Amino acid sequence: MYEPGSVAKEFSALVLKAASDDAAWRDVLTAAISATGAMSGVIALRERQTAAFQFPEEMTSQLAAPLIVGIDAAHVEAYIERFAALDVWTEIERRQHPDQPYFMSEHLARADLERTEFHAKWLQPQKICECLVAEVHRGSGYWVALNLLFDESAFTRQAEIQTRVSDMLPLIRMGWELSERLFVLSVGQTASQGYLESVPVPCLILDTNFVVSSANSMAIRDFSQHAPLAAPLTINAPLALEPCALEVALDSLRLSRNHGDGTITIESQSPGHTLQVSTLAQRADVTGKRHAHFLILTRELHRAAAATPRVPRLWERETLTKMQSAIVKWIAEGGFVAGFAEENNIAKKTAYDHLLAARQKLNGISARDIYMSHQALLLTER
Repeated sequence: MYEPGSVAKEFSALVLKAASDDAAWRDVLTAAISATGAMSGVIALRERQTAAFQFPEEMTSQLAAPLIVGIDAAHVEAYIERFAALDVWTEIERRQHPDQPYFMSEHLARADLERTEFHAKWLQPQKICECLVAEVHRGSGYWVALNLLFDESAFTRQAEIQTRVSDMLPLIRMGWELSERLFVLSVGQTASQGYLESVPVPCLILDTNFVVSSANSMAIRDFSQHAPLAAPLTINAPLALEPCALEVALDSLRLSRNHGDGTITIESQSPGHTLQVSTLAQRADVTGKRHAHFLILTRELHRAAAATPRVPRLWERETLTKMQSAIVKWIAEGGFVAGFAEENNIAKKTAYDHLLAARQKLNGISARDIYMSHQALLLTER
């Protein structure tokens, strides 16, 4: 399937699929294990300064976050509870960051490794003798690592393995970067802008890094009256806040350990107003890292409820057929296409056809945009 010096089309297709579907990263890792002859592999979030693995609070039985293929759950649990503290390879990764992939034996002789408790009680029972590590992606304070674990046969195949990893790694990195960008852009400006412009107060949507992905014209014009800005509010640029309560509220939501939807209300610097900050949409990637979008909107404390006209819903567009309207409403309220098909006793393909036709009439809005735009609207109407 894989030829040295080139990346197979099949592998390229897997990575491109994973860029838009996190579940497909398991197929990418499985293919990398197969191509290199590894016994197992891990794609995990690592702390930038210590290189320690960052395990999410809840790990699924499928070991989906971090993504682990070929290591059973018992060994993973043992690693977390005891052997992470004894892992001599982590110290190597801390000292020698893998900007370029390398084998651990380049920095710790096999004989020295075999004298460690980590080897005797965790590696040896799994017949693991060698590890290749590579950086997949780097962020602020963290990096994403690919670790491929091998038996002793790796010591006679290191050049071959390096060649195959060198073929695959640039594409894996590109796919990961694309995946990050796709989520940042997942609240489409066109999709959410229609709703936001209908809201009669300043409101805006931020991504996990607090970059403004959408804002209505009132926010662009007036938001500085409600929060201290170090620079004008600009679409696709970070929200440049001076130290203030809003900054604290955003950090609180971003760092929320329970990952639940939350809303925080704080005082605006404009008298008679408050700022409502809400988690709008979120997901965790295959490393367990949280990604989210946040909605900020202003509230006038004594504004009469009747002063806000009801904003038409996406599914109320006259151009939509009855079934197109129904599936848009279903998606906007958090349903899935499969459930819609079952509820309406139609084939899933027919349901997808209705959704595709509706999306085309709604300027290409994605299903995720339909959901998040509607949830943003509901928050503005509370």
